[in-house]
Amino acid sequence: MLKVLLVDNTESQRAWLRMIIQRYRGDWDIIECARIEDVFSLLHDPGVSDLAVAVVDQFLTVPPSYDDPEGNKLLVEIRQRYPRCYCILIVGKNVHEWQVPNDGSVDEFVSVHVVREDRQSQLENALDHAIERISQLPTLLRF
Repeated sequence: MLKVLLVDNTESQRAWLRMIIQRYRGDWDIIECARIEDVFSLLHDPGVSDLAVAVVDQFLTVPPSYDDPEGNKLLVEIRQRYPRCYCILIVGKNVHEWQVPNDGSVDEFVSVHVVREDRQSQLENALDHAIERISQLPTLLRF
């Protein structure tokens, strides 16, 4: 079973993301975190060694840190710990592709401030890409 890390500090947003992921792939194990501190604890837990997909909100504090978004930093940490993990950044309105980090920590980004059907489609497309990349890994390197 593939493990998906879902990180968002807004309960309603996390619930919506969870619903989409569960409807898309009901056999995935979804690990939810609302606080960045919980994620860092999880990343250092030796029992979590097979994280396949991370879906992370760009802003994880209130008020958000626009100069140095916490989600961006978190994906860098995830990429270092789980280099094969497919990392999806959830971005808000008025965030454009050029504003998403270009440091190799983000595989794809999804805007939550578009029409509901479009954002669901964006997330499902990102999950399709994650499955495609995972399936291309040699069997010994899979999760």
